[in-house]
Amino acid sequence: MALILDIETIGEPTASASIAAVSHAIKRAVHDGELRGATSDDVKRAAKIAEAEATDRLALSPWTGRVVVVAAWDTEKEKGICLVDTTAAVHDLPPGFVPAGRDGEVALVASAWRIIRDARQIVTWNGIDFDVPFLVGRALTCHVGLAPWLLRAKPWEDAHIDLCARTGMGFKGRARLETACLAMGIPSPKDAIDGSQVSEAWAAGRRADVARYCCGDVIALRSVWDRWVECTGSGNG
Repeated sequence: MALILDIETIGEPTASASIAAVSHAIKRAVHDGELRGATSDDVKRAAKIAEAEATDRLALSPWTGRVVVVAAWDTEKEKGICLVDTTAAVHDLPPGFVPAGRDGEVALVASAWRIIRDARQIVTWNGIDFDVPFLVGRALTCHVGLAPWLLRAKPWEDAHIDLCARTGMGFKGRARLETACLAMGIPSPKDAIDGSQVSEAWAAGRRADVARYCCGDVIALRSVWDRWVECTGSGNG
């Protein structure tokens, strides 16, 4: 059984981070000549943009961000679960996905690791560099149990198949899932948001949109996984 996994994260802005971002943006703009003779509104606008950019960067580290959604698809049971950091009802997920609201990130991360512990193989896109390290960092922060079998897995073993890494070896940089899907003629479902808008959508209370987006990526990744299995002749690397 393979567990197709994806997560969504947001930054946790702090006063110091915001002030530093604003200061850096203003100094850079002045140095570049962009704010010479600018009005106070121009400065405020530059500061607001800088804060938004800083918040987005915070979402990329488990020490400055947190997990808000985890979607997973069980290829043996042919059903999925979508863990969401909310106590409100989440409706209209893609077929096969069951919403599971959690009261806070600690409960969400603990549930995610329980699901991973019960699996014997996970499939991700860029999960070696992002999803798994982020979940590990948040587990340490939230003081919840991990999955020892996954931590012991080597990148070249089949316990964790990162299709981004396995299809991109020898190339500079990491391809986006949408790019790979487009090249293979696989639908990459997009809803009301894309990855760059997750933090903004979450802050606006659009929990269901973020959950649907995460599930959509899992659906696309499942199609890539099916192609991988078909072309390699197995579910192994």
